[in-house]
Amino acid sequence: MPRRNLLTPAERSDLLAFPTTDNELIQHYTFTEADLAVIRQRRGSHNRLGFAVQLCYLRYPGFALPTNA
Repeated sequence: MPRRNLLTPAERSDLLAFPTTDNELIQHYTFTEADLAVIRQRRGSHNRLGFAVQLCYLRYPGFALPTNA
């Protein structure tokens, strides 16, 4: 049975495209007060940092901010 694609190539490109404007970066990589409250519930600074990074990864599938940004 042939494999079906759920997304068209254009839809896939739109979904996975890296944010290009300042507003898009701010929208996807700035924490809300609710985000910060959840992050603060983690024990230890290393756990809070790791959770925050994972939260950013979830906002934009497969991409993280470049290290030279």
